[in-house]
Amino acid sequence: MEDCAPGQADNTVNNGGRDALGRFTAGNSGRPPRAVGKIASIIRQSWGEFLENRVTPDDLDKIYLELSPREKFKFLIEVSKFFVPALKEISKESDRERVTVDYSKLSEQALKEVLAHTSFTTDGD
Repeated sequence: MEDCAPGQADNTVNNGGRDALGRFTAGNSGRPPRAVGKIASIIRQSWGEFLENRVTPDDLDKIYLELSPREKFKFLIEVSKFFVPALKEISKESDRERVTVDYSKLSEQALKEVLAHTSFTTDGD
């Protein structure tokens, strides 16, 4: 800062990701990676308490058993997004065709067969 004109600061970056005036530099949001904001934290805690106080594992089991095979499959896919890490594609072959399955087009029997191979099915459906 000593070499700058009066009232101006140089834009050198210190170790904290800030310029000489203490401002965050480009690309530095000031928040550590994967940090959770205060409001998001409160909402998560409130939602967790709501579910804990009103939904028992027996309730979930009863609801799950009443679902159709299609609804069971959709439930498992949607809920797993919150608990199972998403897998990244590791193949770099450009000629390899990406395979996607549209589960909404599977028959009820096909869905029953898929569900029969999961540990989630307890009713033989």
